[in-house]
Amino acid sequence: MKITIYFTVKQNEMVQLHSPNYPNLYPKSIECIWLIKAPSGYSIQFNLTQYTALNYHPQQPDMRIWRSNFNTNVTCQNSRSILEGSIAFYDGNNTDVEILERFCHNLKQPEVVTSTTEQVIFFFTYFIFHMFFIYSIFSY
Repeated sequence: MKITIYFTVKQNEMVQLHSPNYPNLYPKSIECIWLIKAPSGYSIQFNLTQYTALNYHPQQPDMRIWRSNFNTNVTCQNSRSILEGSIAFYDGNNTDVEILERFCHNLKQPEVVTSTTEQVIFFFTYFIFHMFFIYSIFSY
C-alpha cells in the first residue's frame, strides 16, 4: 500500500505526524510519503515525541516516551536509498535530493531541523509491522 500526504505547517503552529494506523501498530507492506511545507522564510523542525522500539518479543513492543537527555547514534550507515523500517528526511520537495537524516526502527533521535521551507519524509516497511512513531512538527 502506498500513501502520500501533503500539508502545510502554518507560522508558529505545531502539528503531529504519526505512523500509519496510529494509535495501533503500523501494518507491513506500506510506503508513506509526507510532503510538508512551511511559510516562505520559515524552517521546519521535527521532534520525536513517542515511539516503540524492537523488543526481544515482537508481540510486546517496548513503548517509550522520548527523553531529551538520552543520547544515541542516529544515522543509519547504509548507502541503500530504501531501508526496511526506516524514516528518511529529505531537505526539499522530492526524494531525488540528498537525504538530510535517516533513522532506523531501532534508533531514536529527538530533533531534525530543515534548511528549506519544504520537507519530504519517506517511510517504508515490508516485513516489520509492530511499531509506531509520533513526530511533533513546528515551523519557525
